[in-house]
Amino acid sequence: MARYHFTMDQTRKQVQQLVRARRPLPPPERRVELRKAARLRLKDIADLIGVTPTTVWNWERGIEPKPRYHDKYREVLEALAGKGAAS
Repeated sequence: MARYHFTMDQTRKQVQQLVRARRPLPPPERRVELRKAARLRLKDIADLIGVTPTTVWNWERGIEPKPRYHDKYREVLEALAGKGAAS
C-alpha cells in the first residue's frame, strides 16, 4: 500500500484551490433583494442553514460565509431566485 506524505504547505494549497473553485455567491445587494422578495426574515434564512440571523446579516453586507456554509447559502439563494442561478 502506498503511503502519501503531504506537507502543510501542500495541504494548504489544495484547500485553497478547492475554496476558489466554489461557485460564487451573488453580490451582497442581490442577496438582500432575494430574501426580501421572498418575504423572508434573516431568521428564516438562518434557520435553513443552521446559523444565527446575525451571521446572515453579515453575509448580506459582504462578509463571505465560511466554507462549510457557502454551498448551502448559495443553494438557498438559487432557490429564492427560482431559476437555478443566484447571480
